[in-house]
Amino acid sequence: RLPFMEDIDIKASGLLNKFELLVNSQYLGQLPKGRFELGLEAKESLDQVVSFGVFDFKSDTIPRIKLNSEFTVNLENVQNALSCFANACTASKLDFAHEILIDDERIGGKSICASTHCTAKDLSHNFKTSNTLKIFDNLASSNLFNPFTLAYLYSAFLSGKPIGKGHQVKF
Repeated sequence: RLPFMEDIDIKASGLLNKFELLVNSQYLGQLPKGRFELGLEAKESLDQVVSFGVFDFKSDTIPRIKLNSEFTVNLENVQNALSCFANACTASKLDFAHEILIDDERIGGKSICASTHCTAKDLSHNFKTSNTLKIFDNLASSNLFNPFTLAYLYSAFLSGKPIGKGHQVKF
């Protein structure tokens, strides 16, 4: 067992005020006022941490959005919790599965690093949509995202491999 890790189980719910979504000062969109439920569970065994998370967002003005995730990482050279915060421990064999539900449609994905020393640039990503047109129509009508951001994402999915009414993209 990791010397600093105990099993964690967190549940929260609450209200969010409207706020802007920014990445590196770039405006991506705006999340309206709404209600959320959050669940997070983390377990460890030997040198591996496995966590599961659910974020369920409901608003009267946009489609229901639910994010499910599962994250597994192997940690090496772990002495205590502070050493990991100081980047002294090494993440390897990272596996991150995620699913975004927008009303009744789905964007599923997986990000993987099989390396013995994983960084963000070592990750490979694979995403699939259940119905690309319907997902992006729902998002466009919600005014949740900057139209340019949404157009870019829609184009990226359309350039992927068609699978029924959806698409698969890898990068």
